[in-house]
Amino acid sequence: MLDFLLTLGATFSATDTTKTLNISDGWRFPGSDLVEMVMAELVIPNFTNAVTLTIDIKTPSGTVVFTKGSLAKNTQHPLPQDGQVRSILLEKYSTVVLTLSGAPGTGGDTVLFKAYVERENR
Repeated sequence: MLDFLLTLGATFSATDTTKTLNISDGWRFPGSDLVEMVMAELVIPNFTNAVTLTIDIKTPSGTVVFTKGSLAKNTQHPLPQDGQVRSILLEKYSTVVLTLSGAPGTGGDTVLFKAYVERENR
């Protein structure tokens, strides 16, 4: 049973190529520093320029625990996808790094990261 939907957004200006989201900004589990992400969705807008996006989920110490690249603009991507690890432990101070392959172009836009999480009983 899912406990919470954690939603974070990263607004890219016309020239930004990298944004870091802090999991702690959406944390809703007082007294707990660990949750299990059982599914996530990445919503990428229709940027002006032809760019792709790479997502890296990192522990507080900087270790990459999940990565997925070449995600097309103007799409929604379920994460993880078939053949990949089914759940990921997220620590309260984990980060999500979003990197575009180039500048998004006129006006920029916002990428949404939605994580469906359960409390970890450890």
